[in-house]
Amino acid sequence: MSSIPFFGWEAFYDEDPHLQANQEAKSGRHYTMYHGTSVQVARQIIKNGFRQSSDGMLGPGVYVSRDQKKAERYPLRSPATDRVVLKLSVDCGKVKKIDKDNHPLQKTWHSQGYDTAWVPPNCGMKAVPSGLEEDCVFDPARIEVTEIALAPNTTILTELKQLITQNQKSPSKSNTSDVFPQQIEGVKLVINKTLSSFFKVSHTFHLSAVAPSSYRFHAEHLQSDTDSKETTQQAQFVTWQFETEYRGSDFTAAITMANPDILRESVIMVAHFLQSVSPQLVLGGELVYHRGRAEEGGILTLAGQYSGPNWVATLNAGKGGAHASYYHRANKQIQVGVEFEASTRTQETTFSFGYQMELPEAKMVFRGMLDSRCIIGGVLEKRLYPLPATLIMGAFVNHRADKLQVGLGVSVG
Repeated sequence: MSSIPFFGWEAFYDEDPHLQANQEAKSGRHYTMYHGTSVQVARQIIKNGFRQSSDGMLGPGVYVSRDQKKAERYPLRSPATDRVVLKLSVDCGKVKKIDKDNHPLQKTWHSQGYDTAWVPPNCGMKAVPSGLEEDCVFDPARIEVTEIALAPNTTILTELKQLITQNQKSPSKSNTSDVFPQQIEGVKLVINKTLSSFFKVSHTFHLSAVAPSSYRFHAEHLQSDTDSKETTQQAQFVTWQFETEYRGSDFTAAITMANPDILRESVIMVAHFLQSVSPQLVLGGELVYHRGRAEEGGILTLAGQYSGPNWVATLNAGKGGAHASYYHRANKQIQVGVEFEASTRTQETTFSFGYQMELPEAKMVFRGMLDSRCIIGGVLEKRLYPLPATLIMGAFVNHRADKLQVGLGVSVG
């Protein structure tokens, strides 16, 4: 292990992922860090991942620390009964040290090609009166929740640990639909702007050779939408829904009842049951029952999932047909997926193969696919740092129908 002096103190490089607060992270490695938050936000982070803060001492990003004691202080002014510390695995990427007030790169480090900013402990910065170490990771995708370091009680600890286990096996983290590219056509520009936590707007410009070209303005507070033809739509939904769920140590049961109407003698009921047979195998089913004046019936679907350390296989079978999928994560950059679907209604079967290649240092993601209908396609997404924009290019060829579709898009915000 070698040491390098920095302004009177030492920063160490080594292979240990559990760095001390005064050890500088080595670019391109994964390290253990911590994040303090509330119980409710912890649930959301485990399910949906971290979200980038709009600003802070080091600018936008996700603020974490190698010092668990510092993470235990957050959220500030919250009681101990509402504090959770998440243990994380962080791919730090390229690291920039910020060790003085008014550092020229204090909030612009990411625009200069860095992925993480690091504030050493006791560096004298006025913005860190506690003197404790702090890190800011720009891209939330570089952070993974691995464990619960601290919870208010054993009940919440058990619940959050189960969420982590379910999320690691969940199709949202290992889903073939994430591997397959979404077909695009024409030229599209999308501008998203979040004005507040309750109000968002977006502008969409679409030039198409297949459908009429259009401009669409979308304002989201109470759901409003206006297009270039000055058409405004209003939707009103009045529904009743009752849900109940019971989670055991190795099973989950849930019942949902929607739109019960005694006068019209109509109701929709859905029952789910999942049983963990082993750490790798989960079996279950879904029963949908609907009743109305004109018809009454039910649909039963059986499901199974078998998972390994870096792959997941699923099978759903019912009256309408069957669907099977296989997902495999080869490494951090390459993922592949296979889907098979058979429909008794259309009397058709389809087979699809998709793959995703990610180049974090180049801020690029490529998704490609081919299927049994002789369709080959691919979509390339390129983050245009330091701009808050993504360039999207795609092409799809249907050899059987002799058709070619090419798309170009830019998403801002």
